[in-house]
Amino acid sequence: MDTSAKSDGSIYLSVVTPAYNEAENLSRLFSEIATALSTLDQPWEIICVDDGSVDDTLGLVLELMKKHPQLRVVSLQNRSGQTAALDAGLRRARGTFIATLDADLQNDPADIPRLLEVLLSKQCGLVNGWRTHRRDPWVRLVSTRFANNAWKWLMHERVHDSGCGLKVFRRECIDRLKLFNGMNRFLPALVVHDSCTWG
Repeated sequence: MDTSAKSDGSIYLSVVTPAYNEAENLSRLFSEIATALSTLDQPWEIICVDDGSVDDTLGLVLELMKKHPQLRVVSLQNRSGQTAALDAGLRRARGTFIATLDADLQNDPADIPRLLEVLLSKQCGLVNGWRTHRRDPWVRLVSTRFANNAWKWLMHERVHDSGCGLKVFRRECIDRLKLFNGMNRFLPALVVHDSCTWG
């Protein structure tokens, strides 16, 4: 089992993706991530966190590690939820920069370098994705929009889609954060209110 890691400068970007029963998506997901990050000309890694899956997620990740040497796996014995899985991956990420995305193919890995470019050009701490063409049922779309609007009103937040799993940020933004159940959706607000600083 991996232990918590700190960046030593050897990894430029870590991609953390929690997965629960996502065996059917992983081969395509890792291939798309590898294709997207090959344009960086920098060392990178993928950390897949198996959140106690009951399908062949773990076995498939272990097999795909032969094809993708940058792939690492963290296996949680029991299902702990997306926030706990994400936190487990973040604590083991070695990158100077970190990207997160869901394993259900709702996020396009090709957007990671684009978000990273925005992060660097705007000298900000975190860039959040925005799901403009979602494939969710209408009930989920409506409830997500309501939750996003309520959160923005409460926190005076300007992020369009804080629940989007695709994010790119500087690792120091999460060094002091403690994530609790469900708080992964509000990572942008947590980073802002933690007064993240960067050099």
